[in-house]
Amino acid sequence: MLRKLESNDSKVVTLALRWYRGAGNALSGPPAELQLGDRVRQVGGNLYFRYALLEDSGRYTCLVNNSVGAERVVTDLLVTAPLSAYMSPQLQTVDAGQAASLNCTTEGHPQLAVSWLKDGRPLATSPRVQLLGRQALRIQYVEREDAGMYQCFVSNNEESAQGTAQINLGGAAPVLVRTFSGATVSAGAAWTAQCEAAGWPAPAVQWQVDGAPLPAGDPRVSAPAPAPSAAQPRPSLLSELRVARVRPDDAGEYACVAANAAGSARHAAHLRVLGPPHVKPMRDRVVAAGSDAVFVCRVAGFPISEIRWLKDGKALPENHRHLVFPNGTLVIRNIHKSDNAGYVCVASNPDGQTSRSKLNVQVMEAPAIDPIPTKSDLQEGMRIHLNCVVTKGDFPITFRWLKDGSEIPPALAVTEKSLDDYSRALTFNSLSVLHSGNYTCQASNAVATTNHTTLLVVNVPPSWKVEPKDSESLMGQNLLVSCAAEGSPKPTIRWTRESGMPPSTYEDLSHTMNNYRILENGSLWIQNIHPENKGYYSCQATNGIGMGLNKIIYITVHVPATFSSPVQNVTVVKAGVATLDCVAKGDKPISINWFLQGQPFDPAQHPRAEVSEESLEFGVHSRLLIKNVNRDDSSSFICQATNHFGSDRSDFHLIVQETPGPPTNMHVTGHTSRSVNLTWDHSYDGNSPVSVYIIQYKSTMDSGKVLDVQVETEVICDVLGLPEKEMVDCVNGD
Repeated sequence: MLRKLESNDSKVVTLALRWYRGAGNALSGPPAELQLGDRVRQVGGNLYFRYALLEDSGRYTCLVNNSVGAERVVTDLLVTAPLSAYMSPQLQTVDAGQAASLNCTTEGHPQLAVSWLKDGRPLATSPRVQLLGRQALRIQYVEREDAGMYQCFVSNNEESAQGTAQINLGGAAPVLVRTFSGATVSAGAAWTAQCEAAGWPAPAVQWQVDGAPLPAGDPRVSAPAPAPSAAQPRPSLLSELRVARVRPDDAGEYACVAANAAGSARHAAHLRVLGPPHVKPMRDRVVAAGSDAVFVCRVAGFPISEIRWLKDGKALPENHRHLVFPNGTLVIRNIHKSDNAGYVCVASNPDGQTSRSKLNVQVMEAPAIDPIPTKSDLQEGMRIHLNCVVTKGDFPITFRWLKDGSEIPPALAVTEKSLDDYSRALTFNSLSVLHSGNYTCQASNAVATTNHTTLLVVNVPPSWKVEPKDSESLMGQNLLVSCAAEGSPKPTIRWTRESGMPPSTYEDLSHTMNNYRILENGSLWIQNIHPENKGYYSCQATNGIGMGLNKIIYITVHVPATFSSPVQNVTVVKAGVATLDCVAKGDKPISINWFLQGQPFDPAQHPRAEVSEESLEFGVHSRLLIKNVNRDDSSSFICQATNHFGSDRSDFHLIVQETPGPPTNMHVTGHTSRSVNLTWDHSYDGNSPVSVYIIQYKSTMDSGKVLDVQVETEVICDVLGLPEKEMVDCVNGD
């Protein structure tokens, strides 16, 4: 954009205003002229965005120049957008065993992290539940625990947003759509029971008698393949139990149990067989002391008038701990060793017929394990025993050791030793970090299994997982220096920096810099690194075990060739000496090249010019001298500096000033006897605004004496109070 300004001497000065994308240095590359349009407009020197886009973020340069010189200003624009997250599908119902997927669409800027939660807790991934990148979740096959609320969080340093989705388990728990009723039949009769179950996935049906499952492949059970029906669109399973000739021993409680991944359903009814009472044989029982023991007397025959229990020939109950129910169930609360005895169940019918069966009850004490002590200062290479001692409990007792809930791997070279019938030791000949974990001693006898778990921690001094190394970076970039250590307990990472003050000491980074961050993994991240960040750094890893680790590294910051003044104006009087000082900062070696009007400038081709260079501590100083300058030397020069890491340029506008030329086309536009009106045209101003014009006139009345009248920068003036017959002349004045 061109703007016209009227100067004090009525000259029109044209300013060129242009906006560029980029800063035009070694870090951002050459700037590109900004493309203007309806959305991006330039009004005067201002740049307007009708609506900003994320891609508008960046560095912008405003360049202003005219015939005298140029200046530029650099500014940064950051366009942000509110964060949002949306999950799809938001609600889905998935059958057990089927696959499910969730997608998280995030918008906004900047997005620093995306995380997943289930039911308010971090999502646990596995080979079955996988994150495909940051924004997609795949469940290979859905199980009951996968049902729930899923959340996807996107966040940055200022805000966060979340999307939610719900997965419901589509499998239907079994429903018994057809069941059977209890029956009373005579011996030798046929009896059939049917049980039809519906659900998804298709349920499996199992038959039980008196609480015990019928053997698999029992010929009396038939189960056709599942088939859908009009009333039940999903397949249902019809299972049938058929007894061709009922025997007295077939009497009892029959149940069908239908189960699938979504739940189960049960139905039970009694089959009674007419005939004299028959008490089914009962197995001897071994019971844990202190528990409530339940004994069930199964009786065949019908009708039954009474079921009684006897202990050593005496009718029960004997005390408040004995409960006898009419259906033949005996409960002994808080059973103890005094209850060791033979128990007889007697069943009678109205005709006085009886049947009996006996079971022997043995009450045993469950094992009790003493706490297993461990030391807190265990280190690699030590030898220890873990002793598991059972302080009470009836024999025989068997022992079993587990590590983290599983069998101890043979590779750990841990041995078990039996000290006596009530203790077992676990021996470690040489501890290593692999031995750390939870060790469980299981002591079992005929009535119970008792567990005791102890935590074994092997302390290991830190060792390098990623050892830090000397690093280098270009000024303005971000630098990541890795430092990671492993050990037990987990080592703490601490970074320090050499203070630079004798004697050589290291102090916390917060005392010397603020553009850094220590990451969770121990790495050092330096943002927008600059030369002041170079030096020696120390990474320390300690966990209270051993001496710890300490590594000193050196960080080198390379500085590209740069200029602090991108544009300079140099003004010199005609016939004087023009001095163009070009000071470039950066890593050496730095090469300096001069250009005139965009073409290489060779001092050998210009006798009045000479170039000299001086090496500085921080860079190079190049000086271009032009002696005895004249009007033609006014021009634009470029000083370009280049090193191994970048280049930059500084523009010089050389302005040679001289005495302005005389006015032209001077003439009288009017006069009176004592005044005259003069006008004239501007001439060359000598590259400096004309500040005053001097009107000289010669007095013919006073021996030709020359008199002066000063006039401001007007091209029309009235000279008043002149004597008659005077000669007037007009000259420029600086």
